[in-house]
Amino acid sequence: MPKVNIPQLNRVIDIDSTKSLMDNLLKNQIPVASSCGGDGICGKCKMKVLAVSQLDLASELEHKTLEKNNAEPGERLSCQIKLLQNALVETSYW
Repeated sequence: MPKVNIPQLNRVIDIDSTKSLMDNLLKNQIPVASSCGGDGICGKCKMKVLAVSQLDLASELEHKTLEKNNAEPGERLSCQIKLLQNALVETSYW
């Protein structure tokens, strides 16, 4: 089972790779900013995803939302990605 390291909160959690990163974080009582409920359109849940050797490419919707929200390199929408391996995540609101 993959693990997500959240150094800002001093937490490491196991994740279900069939669910989005956002769903996994919320399941573990870790707050995630969102006004669209995980539909990938508000961009508030963007997070830097590090220490991952390979992530699926962003969908067209995710790419547009990230661009609209001036995302930095390495940032992804937590509601749109599923992690299949260990990762480290950071965001500005923790």
